[in-house]
Amino acid sequence: MIQSNYMLFIGIILIIGIFVGIIIALVLSEDDEPVLIKKQSFEKKDNLKKITKFVKDKGKVSNDDVERICKVSNTSAWRYLEELENMGELRQVGESGQSVYYEKA
Repeated sequence: MIQSNYMLFIGIILIIGIFVGIIIALVLSEDDEPVLIKKQSFEKKDNLKKITKFVKDKGKVSNDDVERICKVSNTSAWRYLEELENMGELRQVGESGQSVYYEKA
């Protein structure tokens, strides 16, 4: 009998925990967009601004520069540069490797 009461107690605690988690998730999101996604979106916009400012100041930017100024991985740096290139902000100079850099389009 004690064991079944204990299991019932544990089950109730788990259900309460799930409901609390759902409530917290709903409260922390505004406009149906999770807070984490808003933070990531802000960081992305901020990093794109850093890159365009760097190009304006220095005339060109490399993948290594983006990694350093935005504190991101090689892949993220490449994605940022690709996005700016697709937006018409930058153009790639060189085909591949260490010699590739980007300048204002």
